[in-house]
Amino acid sequence: MRAVLLLAGFEAERRFDPEGARSEWANHDHHTAINLARYLTGSDATLEAYLAYVDVCARELVETHWSEIKAVAAALLKTPTLRGPAIREIVMGLHYPLPEAMKARP
Repeated sequence: MRAVLLLAGFEAERRFDPEGARSEWANHDHHTAINLARYLTGSDATLEAYLAYVDVCARELVETHWSEIKAVAAALLKTPTLRGPAIREIVMGLHYPLPEAMKARP
């Protein structure tokens, strides 16, 4: 699963701006995913198949959670750093709108 998450960032970037996505920014994540896959697989054929699988999983993860990714990205434009509780609130708010009384809480 970690390899999927490593590749999901570039997939999200590519989905947002196919022409502007920069693979050189994702090189570190890509190499880390390859090294992890190499550790988990035995042969070159298995490595290639696993990486193809991971690539599809990353693409589908981004497609499935695109509204959450956009919401978190929009929040990051306003606040450069978000911690786990803030991200959970953003994501959960998309699926389960918060009652007005909870929105007003600091």
